[in-house]
Amino acid sequence: MKELKPCPFCGKKVKKMVAPMMKTVVFTCLNCGADVCFYNAEYGEKAVKAWNSRAEDDIEYIRKLEKGLNKACIFLSLNIDDTESIMSTWDNEEWKEWCMDDDD
Repeated sequence: MKELKPCPFCGKKVKKMVAPMMKTVVFTCLNCGADVCFYNAEYGEKAVKAWNSRAEDDIEYIRKLEKGLNKACIFLSLNIDDTESIMSTWDNEEWKEWCMDDDD
């Protein structure tokens, strides 16, 4: 089993249990008592993955997307009179690659 991340509230160790009623997967903090339930124990691995996910895991990706969007908007607003024609010449993957490029 994957190692569990600590409690997002106090940072201490958590315990995974499967409650017999409705086969609920429960993560309980051994320090502050916070608990999170995922129904249907068949999805135990999905529950572990969900427990281990944290919003800050996505922050770097979001910052990169924001930078790319800003870069594309500046390019479009300063350099192109007819945005529809230029956008039709590039497919979505080309725009994505260009916008996500770290070179400024």
